[in-house]
Amino acid sequence: RIPIIVDSDMRLPYDDEVDWRTMGVWVPADDVDGIGRRLLGFHRGLGPEEFADRQLRARSWWVERANHGAFLRHLVARLRKTSGRT
Repeated sequence: RIPIIVDSDMRLPYDDEVDWRTMGVWVPADDVDGIGRRLLGFHRGLGPEEFADRQLRARSWWVERANHGAFLRHLVARLRKTSGRT
């Protein structure tokens, strides 16, 4: 699934590695009531191939980085890297 991200000026995980602006549908926090309109506009703006590509990238990101186990593995690796341990 392509994520819907409510832009509340938060910091997202792996923001130094992931271009979040291209990962999902962004909805400003002050326009949550317009989420349906924004989602429809997003879908209308993509062709079938681009839509499928976005789905595949989102799924790949989930499997490699975001599910519970993957997130913890990458977190431990990053912590070790920043502490100088391998």
